[in-house]
Amino acid sequence: MDEDEKKLLEIADLKQARKMDETCCKLVGAKQALACLLRETAEEYKEAALDDIATRYIEKSPEINSVPVDQDKRDETEQLLYDAVSDKTLTEGNVHFDILFSAWTPKGDGACEMFVNIENQTQWNPGYPLIKRAVYYVARLVSQQKGRVFIKSDYGKIRKVYSYWICMDPPEAYRNTVTRYTFQPEHIIGDAPFERQEYDLITVVMICLGKPEELREEKDILRFLQVLLSMDMPIEERKDILESEYNVKMSQEMEQEVEEMCSIGEMIAVKNLQQGITKGSTMKGDNVALLMMEDGEPMAKIMRYTDYSADRLHELAKSHGMRLVE
Repeated sequence: MDEDEKKLLEIADLKQARKMDETCCKLVGAKQALACLLRETAEEYKEAALDDIATRYIEKSPEINSVPVDQDKRDETEQLLYDAVSDKTLTEGNVHFDILFSAWTPKGDGACEMFVNIENQTQWNPGYPLIKRAVYYVARLVSQQKGRVFIKSDYGKIRKVYSYWICMDPPEAYRNTVTRYTFQPEHIIGDAPFERQEYDLITVVMICLGKPEELREEKDILRFLQVLLSMDMPIEERKDILESEYNVKMSQEMEQEVEEMCSIGEMIAVKNLQQGITKGSTMKGDNVALLMMEDGEPMAKIMRYTDYSADRLHELAKSHGMRLVE
């Protein structure tokens, strides 16, 4: 395979990965799915009804891959924007939040009180610890509120932020785990009575799924996401599990995204099969060539049997310390 072919394959793989990420975002970004995620993992919603979260507390439709992580700061003299997730800035960056939406808390006073970010992560080790990137994201979600939610030194209006990281293929030690990181006080001397709502402003939740081929039996958020994001589960079976176990009814849009996910899964399976066949054929050809070399067969004969070039046979003979009869 020459360099141009390799580049074309890399581009195709990148497009496929982007399409899969987009499809995952649309499935997780459906309001019913978001409601299930919040009820199972956020303390503010653990007593709330699923329909209430989806229809009353989640504000508008989520922004998907449209809000840059590194937005510039708005001038404080400009009008405040209380719909921060749809705000556009002058210099948008290349990195965007996968999913970002605002929500009311059930015990709130009617104002939009929380911002929630969700990231679908297929690569566990992209060159840095994911948890550090998650911390950066919640920091950005807090700092971006200045000039949008409050101006000057009115820090009392800062809203709480959540950042969820759904890890599709974590190492074995992390599989089937949900870990929540919060900002909590540690009383070193005395017991200062700070109000929780004054400091409980950032939460990171790392959700590490199990192997796709091993469906989790416990009816929890891990199983829910496994079913929702499966690449090969039949639609009817998926609909039945989501509705009977989680009271989540798939909309027509969700069904379309599920079909897209299954199509991507089929393409990946076919590609893996083709790569396996190619690798197997190469190994078989190498073994035939080496056996013929061992028997002292001439190079011309080996070329006819294996369809290998002279250069390929010389390279193979050299790498195995064998003599090639010309």
